[in-house]
Amino acid sequence: MQNLDKDLDQTIETLLRGDYASLKLVVKRCFTEDAVFDHPFLVATGRNQIFEVYRYWNSVCTKDLRFRINQRVISASGDQVALHLSEWITPHFYPSALLPSPVLHLIIILQFVDTPRGKVICRQEDHPLWLESLVYQIPVIGPLYKQGWRRFVGAAIVKATPFLDHVLGEVQDATKSTRSNAKLQQ
Repeated sequence: MQNLDKDLDQTIETLLRGDYASLKLVVKRCFTEDAVFDHPFLVATGRNQIFEVYRYWNSVCTKDLRFRINQRVISASGDQVALHLSEWITPHFYPSALLPSPVLHLIIILQFVDTPRGKVICRQEDHPLWLESLVYQIPVIGPLYKQGWRRFVGAAIVKATPFLDHVLGEVQDATKSTRSNAKLQQ
């Protein structure tokens, strides 16, 4: 990224709502090969795992996922950016006609390194505004959760994403088929 302030909005838009090809391109262009994505539920290491995590998120949520960057702070050196992001989450099977979409508030810390093509993310830390710090303080459970569980969930998401894509595709095909059959019967 040449201009963090300008390029960041488009990058986040693509990461949260992009199609397969644009998501793949943005992850390749904006993350280092050995980048780390650190989230309370998982740890993903490398572009491929980071791509799979975002692909999973995009397949779980509908394309009308909304987000807003409430605040952005860029360090003087430009090597770190802190974002306060609000995300309105609408999973495919959520009754959005009946209930408002849940809002996820995150503090996201992005660390950048300089490369010949501009600044590139080497680490992303997501901090949902919840009781994460309390879990970390519980003896035995805190370290197990922090090191073991999050790595396990990260690996599971990376492995499960192709299967989830297949299942969602089958459900969407069945829904279209049912609707077209209903129209034909009318």
